[in-house]
Amino acid sequence: MEPRTQSFASWEEAFRFCLQLHERGEIAQAEEGYGQLLASAPEHSEALRLRGLALCQLGRASEGLPLLQQARRLHPANPLAHQHLGYALQLLDRPDEALESYRTAARLAPGDAAPWVNMAAIHLARENWPEALLAAREAVQRAPSLPEAQHNLGFALLENGQPAAALAPLQEAIRLRPDFAEAYLHLGRAEAELGRLEAAAAAYMHCLRIDSSHTGAAVNLANVWQRRGLAEEAIDLYRQVLRLHPERWEARLSLASALAAEDRLAEAHTALEGVTPPPGVAQRVLLQRVGFLLAEDRKEDARTLLATAKERDLGYWAARYGLRRDDDDSAEIVQRLQNLWQDLGQGSFEERVQTAFLLADHHHRKQEYEQAFFYYAAGHASLRESEPFDRAAWWAEREREFARFAELRGRDLTPTAPLQPVFIVGMPRSGTSLLEQILDSHAAMRGGGELPHMTRLAMQLGNTAASDAELRGHLVETQERYAQLAAGATWLTDKMPHNFEHLGSISLAFPQAPILLCRRDARDNCLSIFQQRFVAAHPYAHDLESLGQHYRDHERVLRRWREMIPNPVLVVDYEELVGDLEAGVRRVLDFLQAPWDENCMQFHENRRKVRTASREQVTQPLYQSSVGRWQRYADHLQALIDALEKD
Repeated sequence: MEPRTQSFASWEEAFRFCLQLHERGEIAQAEEGYGQLLASAPEHSEALRLRGLALCQLGRASEGLPLLQQARRLHPANPLAHQHLGYALQLLDRPDEALESYRTAARLAPGDAAPWVNMAAIHLARENWPEALLAAREAVQRAPSLPEAQHNLGFALLENGQPAAALAPLQEAIRLRPDFAEAYLHLGRAEAELGRLEAAAAAYMHCLRIDSSHTGAAVNLANVWQRRGLAEEAIDLYRQVLRLHPERWEARLSLASALAAEDRLAEAHTALEGVTPPPGVAQRVLLQRVGFLLAEDRKEDARTLLATAKERDLGYWAARYGLRRDDDDSAEIVQRLQNLWQDLGQGSFEERVQTAFLLADHHHRKQEYEQAFFYYAAGHASLRESEPFDRAAWWAEREREFARFAELRGRDLTPTAPLQPVFIVGMPRSGTSLLEQILDSHAAMRGGGELPHMTRLAMQLGNTAASDAELRGHLVETQERYAQLAAGATWLTDKMPHNFEHLGSISLAFPQAPILLCRRDARDNCLSIFQQRFVAAHPYAHDLESLGQHYRDHERVLRRWREMIPNPVLVVDYEELVGDLEAGVRRVLDFLQAPWDENCMQFHENRRKVRTASREQVTQPLYQSSVGRWQRYADHLQALIDALEKD
């Protein structure tokens, strides 16, 4: 019942009635009642404050502001007058004035968490990360059971480069408020930065269950799928977001990058065309298009487009580095990059990493190995912060796959496959791209590249609640995917190196599929990995000891699988292949029971697109300069060598 229809014994009784309406959430009625009361008591500071607050809560902050200013003038010692004035100013996008009001409220009520919560929110919105962290900690100290305070602390820790520390407050915010969508979003971000991609995906999906329209969670979930090798799923989700929200340029840029990574460059170009980017995104779009042109080896087109860039940021100089023509041009570019490196103390994570690897590449090409190693190590030091490697968790996942395969191989699950693909496995940079390029040059073979299908199948088979019919359906679907890709070729290769983790899944889908195991001198192999900044996460690579341990772990996993699966396996030694190409190729073709094809000897003339870091090597005649390369960096590799020599 509204105040005007009530009879009250006194003004104070009517005021209490309005206050009760306000507390029950009947804000419009309360606001009307406060207005009636102020007609007879226009200088009542509490009625002014509460009506001003109600107007703000009703989305009418510009009307509430003068009332709150008057309330503060009448009662400057009341912390709530300052607190609610700050709220109005915050809603009206006057953050500096809002902060001043919140600081006064905090000084007048030192035990109240609310001013600190709001100050943290303003600093987070303005990307003032250190200040946000200070305010968030003050709020949690005063009100640890307030979910907003815990969320702000986790968010601030995340933005200050502390994802591991962010987990506890974000989890506590969710415990206190299970429907807290933003807490799930930032929990997902923290898990992703720690390399725990399954946990990150679960958090994003929780967020989407709470708010199905949360585009931030959808884009981040697609990013996780992309990192896990589920490119088709990621691309589809990016497209879903853009159908509903074409203005989401983060999704558009990610879609274009995902398409380019799948060598679908025409689609990548299309994703960036036909829509005018906002000013803050235009430079990124232009530089991404330059990158696509470089990937297509259209350097003159890339130069023409780059000439229209107005800013001279890292992305610009990175593109110039990719287009460098001579030593003089390169010297200018490298000087710019070194200047940027000196100025990147407060730069973004991605800027630090990209600059480090560009400078490392330059010094390596100049045979300045001391400087090159410094920048490689600096780049990996930054990556290690965002992609930590949990060796125990990695081994636990392998043990689960071993056990699951042992359980499933006794069931009658596998239908007859129309094709038995050739799987090329090993460590990255072990010669998998070279071997696939050679085989793709054979008239009866088609190189499929790094396919995500076994990663997906391994996850599907890992579902212990799935019925035999569901598992058989996953196996049939996988077989059909490979058959479609073969497009009539007798042999199809899949050179995803880390399929060595999923040989059990390969064997369940294709029990006769031949497996080519690439092996290379461990020191050269690991150094080559260390010299790369991979698109997908390889967190074991960011520390030399961890890298050496992972190489040995990969050998142990391969030994276990070879004891368990029936598939034929041939070890292809990189050094032997480059030492005597014809003998090596004949050995592989004999293993595959394929006829000799002279085209395999001219693999570098194959116009097939190669998307991996080995693209430069496999499009040139064979050379042996990569054999023994580790010796150039021997003074820096003792931690790696020690790890490789341990059992």
